[in-house]
Amino acid sequence: MKREIWLWVHHRRGTIEDETFGLAAEACRLAGEVQGQTSVSAVCIDPDENMEAELKRLGSYGVEKVFVVTSGSSSQSRGELYASILTNMIRESPPVFFLMAHDDQTAEIGSRVAAGLQAGLVTRAVDLRLDEDLKAEAVRPVDNGYVFERVEYNCGLPYIATILPSVLSPLPAGWNEDAEIIPLSVHLGAQEPKTEVLRVIEADPESLDIEEADIIVSAGRGMGKEDEFGSIYELAEYLGGSVAGTRPVIDRGLLPFDRQIGQTGKTVSPRLCVNCGISGANEYTAGIEKSNKIVAINKDPGARIFRFADLGLVGDVHQILPLLFSRINEKKGNGSGDE
Repeated sequence: MKREIWLWVHHRRGTIEDETFGLAAEACRLAGEVQGQTSVSAVCIDPDENMEAELKRLGSYGVEKVFVVTSGSSSQSRGELYASILTNMIRESPPVFFLMAHDDQTAEIGSRVAAGLQAGLVTRAVDLRLDEDLKAEAVRPVDNGYVFERVEYNCGLPYIATILPSVLSPLPAGWNEDAEIIPLSVHLGAQEPKTEVLRVIEADPESLDIEEADIIVSAGRGMGKEDEFGSIYELAEYLGGSVAGTRPVIDRGLLPFDRQIGQTGKTVSPRLCVNCGISGANEYTAGIEKSNKIVAINKDPGARIFRFADLGLVGDVHQILPLLFSRINEKKGNGSGDE
């Protein structure tokens, strides 16, 4: 009997997020390492209406089946609820691997599922390996990303892994068949939930997780000292955006770690990413490549960040930002603040 590799469908507002296609590529690669022994399936919980065509499209990326579950609950914490659903699904038919892109939600879900199944879990993985005997190992960063460690799963199936989004690269669509959509009913029993959603509080841009932000203002070493950071917050407030930074900024304690963009931080996909005083090291640019529009401000015309920018401004960021504020005020004064 052919075993399966499962992946988690990341979706938002009726659209499958890019991380899912990267997971599909990783799942197909692992399946190729044990040719003929495994197939690739996906799990989607609580898809938005009219997403069936989107889910079928996963077939073009090597996914044979998509298990679709509608929880029907709006009061229970999604982490607890989704973990319960997945635990029951996996217990009935254990896959070889269950793969998710790493974020706050999947970190919680993965931990709950692994605890419920007494399964092996590797978080923030950057590489996975599977041999012909279905033995697996993973590589993940440690010591704040300065070194990497190789770990072996020493338990039975399934192997659970959350993978850093920055290492997930979708492959071009290479299959012509749609994925088979399989609706599932999952019975959770009479157990009372331990968590309940009392109300949903919409985050203001200043405190919004940078992975969710539509607009990001990111600061680098070139912004200078702490007392020179005020203009970054001011620009973010002007634009209705969230503040982020590069690793050197986080290492100096100017921003908390959850505001770091890059391979050892977070991968972002905002509508607009404004980069101030950032040279554009590979570790950082890997985290902003999925941005829709990239603006870069740097006094070095040869800075690497300009290779990625849709708009580049060469000059001292502390001189350019006041001019930018003035320009924004002019637009607002002319009644064209939406431009």
